[in-house]
Amino acid sequence: MTDVTLNAARRRAHLPSRRPSETRRLAWAGRTIFLTVGYDPDGGAPKEIFYAGGYRGGSDMEILVSDLCIALSVMLQHEGVTAETLERSMSETFDLVTGDPVPASVLGVLLRELSRPPGFAGLLAAGEETETGPNDGTGISGAGEVEDPASGEAGRPDSPGPEGAVRHEHADHAPDAAASPETPA
Repeated sequence: MTDVTLNAARRRAHLPSRRPSETRRLAWAGRTIFLTVGYDPDGGAPKEIFYAGGYRGGSDMEILVSDLCIALSVMLQHEGVTAETLERSMSETFDLVTGDPVPASVLGVLLRELSRPPGFAGLLAAGEETETGPNDGTGISGAGEVEDPASGEAGRPDSPGPEGAVRHEHADHAPDAAASPETPA
């Protein structure tokens, strides 16, 4: 390796194993994209981004967005690189309805999302500690409306399930029950 390569490798910040993060939902080109943004625990600056879903599995767009997230994460972990600096370098176009400038590519959309403060920024400013962001029950924070989380997940006795659903007890699934035919009522 050359000296330049070694110096660049030394300036990359290694993130701690546990750090604040939040999952965001955003829209671009008629598609909903889910991303998880990880933050520096000391300063709250975004230091990583992960693609969490939105495109068909194995599609070119899924692979492209995932690879862009990896490249952005590596860049953001280097000294002096910020999402705002990168975002200013991206192309823009204009929204035909509002006339507002908008990112021209999915890379610009990712950088704009990284430039937004986290949903839990107010808690950090107030001195409260947070590990995973706001606890509003959705598990998702950030841009856009979020539907209520699904209820009735397996293994959650406190979750009532969908309206009208019947919760079966473990005894209902005994091996003998499968062998004996049920009589219609």
